[in-house]
Amino acid sequence: MPPRSCVSTCAMAANMDYTGVHFAVLLFLTVVVTVLSLPQGSGQPPEINPELNTTTTATTGSTPPTAAPAVFTVTSSNSCRKPGVKYPIGIAYEELRQALEADTVLLIDVRNRWELEETGRLPRSVNLPLPEIEEAIKLSEDEFMRKYGFPKPMPEATNVVLTCRSGRRIQVAWKKLEPLGYCNVRLYFGSYLDWKARNGPLIPLHRGS
Repeated sequence: MPPRSCVSTCAMAANMDYTGVHFAVLLFLTVVVTVLSLPQGSGQPPEINPELNTTTTATTGSTPPTAAPAVFTVTSSNSCRKPGVKYPIGIAYEELRQALEADTVLLIDVRNRWELEETGRLPRSVNLPLPEIEEAIKLSEDEFMRKYGFPKPMPEATNVVLTCRSGRRIQVAWKKLEPLGYCNVRLYFGSYLDWKARNGPLIPLHRGS
């Protein structure tokens, strides 16, 4: 039979082991209950809302974020183009000259004024410099008339023709006008150089006039 001191010591050790196990079990049950009592989500990871450029968490029954108002910008969508028509529409020297003589066309020269003073202008032509086109179109009809001295062309007009020196700047001008609905504007691709080469008449433009 083991001594009394050994029995007492062994009993204390066994009691400590039992208490430690009991505490561990209670701690585990407490953790489980706490986890189960938490709100349950949908289980889906956070996602990026491309419209708001913010991170949102998808939860069951949550209200979707309100997207920012869409901003519409004028782009070259060719919405004013007609099927089967090649754009931009050109006009040849003979047709333009006849139209000018009959006064049935609005010929807009997009060169700078100093260029017209050096070379002269095509008959019945008016001047709207290329750098001013976009701002000029934003003007009211009255403001446009006061500034440029001729009626503001409307997008639906079919008698507007653009000219410049060699035909390059009118293509830039057309790209500015097309998104605004001016698909019917025609281009004199030969422009001043072609007109002069064909001995077309030129009207002197005096400085300050």
